[in-house]
Parts: sequence; structure tokens; C-alpha cells
Amino acid sequence: GRAPRPAARPGPRRGRCVADARRAAVGSAMAPPGADSGARSKRQRHPGFLVTAVQGEDGYEDATGLELICGQYVQCIRESGGQPVFEKTAATPRGGAAQGEGSRPMFLFYGGEETDVARGWWFAEDVGGDEVYCFARAVGFPPPVSGWRIPGDEEVPL
Repeated sequence: GRAPRPAARPGPRRGRCVADARRAAVGSAMAPPGADSGARSKRQRHPGFLVTAVQGEDGYEDATGLELICGQYVQCIRESGGQPVFEKTAATPRGGAAQGEGSRPMFLFYGGEETDVARGWWFAEDVGGDEVYCFARAVGFPPPVSGWRIPGDEEVPL
């Protein structure tokens, strides 16, 4: 597949992006990766994730733009790469825009082929789109808590 390109963004960013699963129910919310094709109908709906930016080891100066991806994400009907897609629905208490009129949509989705360097979890305005804000290389569900990067000629760790 083609490699996604970074979305236009202002200046350098530092800090760390965290996808924190908030389970509403006890037990596994998703079928394990590699489960049979009938697993989709057996999956329970995942309650979603709260995505926040926390201060990194080097400080939190110039964390410009992370507010675009921070917020509450809930599971959509869609899937990408056999995993559920999550859409941003609300802002975080410390900032970030909520979805609504005049705001840009933001999705958290799994993408890439098994042998693709682009395999992992992505934040973008379009599922599978060319412009992405942040990604983490990982296999299967759930999205990782650490290892998020801003893509570009030189990947910037968060």
C-alpha cells in the first residue's frame, strides 16, 4: 500500500499521546485478533477511548496541534483492517475540539497490510486517508498506549 503522509500542522510537537480504554462492561470487549470471520457478529461494542496528551520526559513545550486528536472516541459501525473504527465525539477537559458543526472529523483506525510498514493505528480525518496526524505501529486490538509518532520525513516520537 501507499504510505500515508502527515497532515499539515504547525511547528514541532513534544509530549506523549495516550489512548486509554475505558470499559463500560466487565470482560473482553473485542474478539482476539485472528478470530474467525464470524467473530464480527459476536463482538460486543467497545465503549471507546479517551485520548489525552501527557507531559513527556523532555517537557511539554510546543505540543501544538495535539489538541486536534485529544478527546473521547466511540466505536463506529465501520471497520478497517478487521478492527473497529473509532470517531471523536467530545473534547477533553483540558482542551481539544468536540465533533460538531464547523469542526473536522477525527478517526482512530487500524490500517495497513500484514507485511506493510504502515500497519498499525492511525489518527486521521478520513479512515485510510493520505493525511494522518499520528500513528503507532502495532498489530491487532487494542491500540497501544505508547509508541505514538508524528509521521514525516523524520518521524517525531510523542
